Amino acid sequence: MAPQAAFSFYDWVLQTANDEQTGLRRLVDTTAGKPVTGELTTNARAMLHWCRVVEQLTVDRHAPGAAVYAGFERTSRIRPVLKRYQRLSRAVDRLVIFGELDAKVDLDAELIDVTGCALAREWFLVVHAPNYAALLAARDLDGFSPTGPLANRRFLAVKLTDRAFVELALRRLEQQVG
Repeated sequence: MAPQAAFSFYDWVLQTANDEQTGLRRLVDTTAGKPVTGELTTNARAMLHWCRVVEQLTVDRHAPGAAVYAGFERTSRIRPVLKRYQRLSRAVDRLVIFGELDAKVDLDAELIDVTGCALAREWFLVVHAPNYAALLAARDLDGFSPTGPLANRRFLAVKLTDRAFVELALRRLEQQVG
């Protein structure tokens, strides 16, 4: 099943996290005193680092029973991290990759084609394990045109580790996969 063309995981995360009925507005970043559900502008280098840490934690400590959903915009963007994702696919129970299928990848994962969908401009990583949960959702501000080094591409992003919210987000992504 293909994802709904208009579905934006990033927009869903922001709307749901800031909805009064979800109860997530209670989350506070104690170092800054701000809700953790706010947007931040960041670059690909910072997001790559955060994803690497979460992926490594998942493989090293939380793999049994884990489900990982990752949005790469395009499958060709998996190439630089392919070895990490091959390790991840061998360790976790389920790995689902969302992206425009512009390149073949040697990876034991469910590949979801998002060509023509809002998800083709989003980068996300959702990890749900019995004793661990993490989420990063981001919208590409620069697109695929040449904008200089990948590390300098800009994104609007939100990250959360609230277990209840990550479970809700995982269910929402599962609806997109069918």
